[in-house]
Amino acid sequence: MSPQNPDEGPSRGSLILGPGPRLVGLEPLLRALGAESVVQVTDLGQLLKGDLSGQRVLIDLTTLASEDGGILRRVLRDNPNCRLELIGGDPTRAIVQSLTLQGRGGWSSWPLDTDRLTLWARGHHFPALAGSGPEVSQPPVQFKPTPPAAGKEALLRPQTDPEIRAIERILGGLPQEDGSEPLTPFDTQSKPKDAAHERGGEESETTGSAGFGDQEDSAFGAGLGTDPQESKTRQSKSPPLPTAHIPHWYRDQVADLADIAQRLDLGLRRTLEASEGVESESALRGLSDDILRLGQFTRTIGYLAAPPGPDGSSVDLSALAQDFLSSLAHEEDGGPRYLFRAAPDAVVRAEKSLLVLAIDAILAVASLAAGNKGEVKVGVSTEGQQALLEVSFPPGPLAQLEADRWLEPYALHRLLPGVGPNAIPAAAAILAGQGGDLSLSAAGNERCFRLELPLA
Repeated sequence: MSPQNPDEGPSRGSLILGPGPRLVGLEPLLRALGAESVVQVTDLGQLLKGDLSGQRVLIDLTTLASEDGGILRRVLRDNPNCRLELIGGDPTRAIVQSLTLQGRGGWSSWPLDTDRLTLWARGHHFPALAGSGPEVSQPPVQFKPTPPAAGKEALLRPQTDPEIRAIERILGGLPQEDGSEPLTPFDTQSKPKDAAHERGGEESETTGSAGFGDQEDSAFGAGLGTDPQESKTRQSKSPPLPTAHIPHWYRDQVADLADIAQRLDLGLRRTLEASEGVESESALRGLSDDILRLGQFTRTIGYLAAPPGPDGSSVDLSALAQDFLSSLAHEEDGGPRYLFRAAPDAVVRAEKSLLVLAIDAILAVASLAAGNKGEVKVGVSTEGQQALLEVSFPPGPLAQLEADRWLEPYALHRLLPGVGPNAIPAAAAILAGQGGDLSLSAAGNERCFRLELPLA
């Protein structure tokens, strides 16, 4: 079969062979094994000109330059269910980890075994590499009217463990018009349950009032992002648990994860290059901080995707709130004035470690918004079969933010850098998973978080 014209996209076919003499020799063998159609391209840019949804693309890793990784990442992003197979070369290259992280790619040694070639020829996923959902039918390749320009090289990602790969599989399934690649529930039960709220990135590290910005484990997640689209309503309620369609703001989550992953990769390179002394120690310390950020940030995304349910234990809500306020009163950096009203018998059914995370985030936002001269009022009460925790405070720098925006990811982060972009959304998701709710109301120059949980 003759190769394609460099100015044309790939023709019809379910198997696309990239450039290189190795792959040219595979065409007759694949046809003999049952492949209905095989397409050979001579330039990776041709892949951007065709609709490759549901197709399998074979790439010779020995001929793949690192700068061409951005083209292949764009192919995977723009073509749902497209499968990428890297062949030969060094599987430890950073580009291999980057291209296979979302579960829609794999690496195979050269020479290829007949069983693997047979599975590819017949349109099946190789069992060891399957992991991105059920196999789909293989539609013919179609031309796009206006081919997009090749994207910039995406961020390199270091090798990661299965937990982070599970996160990437969730984030990689951006919503499609046909509803393909639904959200996969994230297993948060295995996450560490340390009560911590995560620091922002270096660009956003600030010292918040009441010491919240100083804590090593700062509020729920980190990273820079853009605000979600504004809503029109004034009352804020906890969002429903995620459905098969991933919210638009997951694109920002992907960008932040990519940023942290790149920092880890660069930090590791500096560590390997550093021979001894202060340079090596500094590189290791920075790498350790970024690993902590990555772990905490991915946990908050797990809470957003599939928050864990209650574990059957009971928690005294008044006592827990009192413990929080007592610790805040001893902060050396000052902070707002705290007023507390307790209620007897406010014992709720919830997992304490998760409830601590949620209350920590709420009080962090309230304290930072109120500032050193503000006042934060915390009250615990019961209403029917529900226990209530209400936190009232002046909005400060958040005064112009509509009430319904407070529970969206990234909405607070630009205005209140001491809080991670997922702080309040993750708290709301945790409470929803525990059978409760989180809402925010606005009345004049006061905002009030209302936390509800069922009584034990």
